[in-house]
Amino acid sequence: MNKLIFVTCGWLVLGMPVHAASFDCDKAHFSIEKMICADDELSDLDERLAETYQAALKHAANPNALKQRQQGWLKDLRHYCQTSQCLKGAYSTRITALLNGNGAKFYDTLALKTKREADKAAKVQAILTQQPMRPRKLVQAKNRAFCGQFYEALRTASPTIKYVEPVLRTDDPTHPGLGAYLACDDYQPKDAYKYFMMNELGRRGFRLYRLDLDGDPKNGLEEYLYGQEPENTFNTLAAQLLSVNFKKCDIDNVVAATPEHPLDPTGNNGSSGINALTRYNGRYYFYDLAHIHIGSQGDYYSIALTAYDQYKRSFIPNICIWAVPDNK
Repeated sequence: MNKLIFVTCGWLVLGMPVHAASFDCDKAHFSIEKMICADDELSDLDERLAETYQAALKHAANPNALKQRQQGWLKDLRHYCQTSQCLKGAYSTRITALLNGNGAKFYDTLALKTKREADKAAKVQAILTQQPMRPRKLVQAKNRAFCGQFYEALRTASPTIKYVEPVLRTDDPTHPGLGAYLACDDYQPKDAYKYFMMNELGRRGFRLYRLDLDGDPKNGLEEYLYGQEPENTFNTLAAQLLSVNFKKCDIDNVVAATPEHPLDPTGNNGSSGINALTRYNGRYYFYDLAHIHIGSQGDYYSIALTAYDQYKRSFIPNICIWAVPDNK
């Protein structure tokens, strides 16, 4: 197919009628345009999305809101989607949203974009000032000196701990930048044991990281996605940082974490956390500070530190663990 209706045409954003003229794929300039021209499935999705959008626009209660959301979706698609799998997942999810009447749904993306991971340093410092912790005895002897150094850096909000900013931060589980992950929802695996599904990762608080974790530029950038509060209530991992093998839609590596949200103000049982991907002394670490409230028993604080192993190309959990003394 040579039509390239959705990505290149201004009528979609502006709400103008479709014209019969098709786009000449020989003149495709942007990488997304070339990917769509080279893939019949993507070309079909492109046409389906154009038709679905026009139909939704005719029945929208607030056409301007739908146009604004579609324009933002298109901009994010061009900025974040770098593979055909990402595009397919993003297209399919957007078509479904438009068919279900959710095309104009907004999230507070401005507030999300103004947040900085580095701001967490001061929050952790304040907690450790009020709730000093000690290393747990199960920490291996070979790690104790390092654990003491890292804890001191956390306690003083030392600039030696560099906070890694995500390439994408969103509360929208249908964001086009998550297209490759969304595509796995349509994939039928032979073995579902390690199979990834978006609703089991979370419904909000997504942070997408792309960086050279293993120090080998030849194999490209490593990618990890953080999410929290999954729809599956049987999943005890309330927050996770994970990597996915997109060829099989299998989870390659996963780190459990405590979701970042305020404690229940009613005083019932609950948990809240602060977690971050950081770089310290040339290596990458993910720390998870948990604040758990257990009714009349009071509050419990702990920090677990996970280290990225460049040779195993995965995170090794709990190389350091600190907690408030039991007699606190």
